[in-house]
Amino acid sequence: TPSTPDTKDLTTDEARSAIERDWLHQAANQPTQERITSEIRWARQLAERLQCSVVLKGANTVCLTRNGHAYLNHSGNPGMSAPGMGDVLTGMVAAFIAQGLDTDDAMLLAVYLHGAAGDALASRGIAVGMTAGELTDQARILLNRWRKR
Repeated sequence: TPSTPDTKDLTTDEARSAIERDWLHQAANQPTQERITSEIRWARQLAERLQCSVVLKGANTVCLTRNGHAYLNHSGNPGMSAPGMGDVLTGMVAAFIAQGLDTDDAMLLAVYLHGAAGDALASRGIAVGMTAGELTDQARILLNRWRKR
């Protein structure tokens, strides 16, 4: 039986309140390793405060599981900075949970698949103007390809 903890989807305003506003400014001005370390620290604090898993989307997406393990996802590209991409990721996590995956496994799979689908589109020359619909279609293709292996 999969675990089914409460799922929290924060609005932008709630997230800004949960993560102190000055952190965003500090993180933007830090070298990459310092920024990643800072993001992991803030994700951990947010997870502890809200008792949940956390995904901080970005160039190196930070995933923090309920048991405190931090993962960095390197799939994905700047072409994914488009309307609806976060909605697609959230939908993927929810769909994997509905199919019986553990919440953290669903989060990690969805984050990787989301980025891999974006990378597949970029490799086909769709690096600018990528749409959420194209990403969803590509994620389905990749997931089915992976299942056949």
